[in-house]
Amino acid sequence: MADTQKSLSRRAIVVLLIGLVAFLPVDYLHSAERASHAKPVFKDPLTGQWNCAIPPAGGAPGFTVIKSIHVGGTESEIDNAVPPSQESPTVGTWANTGPLAYSQNAYQMSWDPSGNFIGTWNYSGSMNLTRDLNGLSIQGKATLVGANGNVITSFPFTASCTRL
Repeated sequence: MADTQKSLSRRAIVVLLIGLVAFLPVDYLHSAERASHAKPVFKDPLTGQWNCAIPPAGGAPGFTVIKSIHVGGTESEIDNAVPPSQESPTVGTWANTGPLAYSQNAYQMSWDPSGNFIGTWNYSGSMNLTRDLNGLSIQGKATLVGANGNVITSFPFTASCTRL
């Protein structure tokens, strides 16, 4: 009976060691994924195209944005806020800040109807994915900096996005 107990103990130790060795690579990959995206991002549930409704804010009427979140940590978007001759596409960066949580920092140039440069918009803030990965909410701050470097206006904004 003592030999049977020793045999069972050895088998239990072997199974435990095999389990640990098998688990370590999986844990390493998960911890690497949880780490800050200090390196280029090649896969993230945020990446893809989004249709975003922007409600009225800061005196501007509501409008729609088509947002493209790229692998590598960049983003671009177009909108229907004003005629295309009065604004550039928006470009910027994004970063993972936690589970399903992100930040963004984007820029867009604006001109008046006569073609005079007004300034550059900066859109910064947080973005949060829904658990099903098909919804994105954005809470941010829009700041227009004039050609002379002075802030013309700044106000909070929100957006509600669905995956395209």
